[in-house]
Amino acid sequence: MSEAPELLLQHHLKTLKLPTVLREYAKLASQCAAEGLDHVQFLARLVELELIDRERRMPLSDASIACRLTDRAAYQGSEVPGRQKSRQLRLQGDPQPQQDAGAGTGAMRMD
Repeated sequence: MSEAPELLLQHHLKTLKLPTVLREYAKLASQCAAEGLDHVQFLARLVELELIDRERRMPLSDASIACRLTDRAAYQGSEVPGRQKSRQLRLQGDPQPQQDAGAGTGAMRMD
C-alpha cells in the first residue's frame, strides 16, 4: 500500500475511534490473503476483533448495575427541587402523568 492512502486510512480509523482495527488491519490482511479469504471475510474478522476488544475494555459489572438501580430507587416518589411534577413523573417512568387542574397553563384566574 502506498504511503498516502495508508496515512489517510490511519487518520480515519483514529477519527472513528477504531483502535483495534488500526492496530490489526495490516497483519490480518496478510493472514487472510495467505488463507485465500475474500474481502468480506477479512472485514468480518477485523470487525469481530474490534468488538471483542471493546467488550473487554468496557465490562458492565454487577456492581455498576446495582449502583444504578439503587440511585434510581432513591428518587422514586421523592420531590426533586426545581422540577415540575409532570417532568418528575416522566423521569420516573410515567409516560402520561396526570396534570393538576390549572397547573402549567400560565393563565391567571380573575373572578
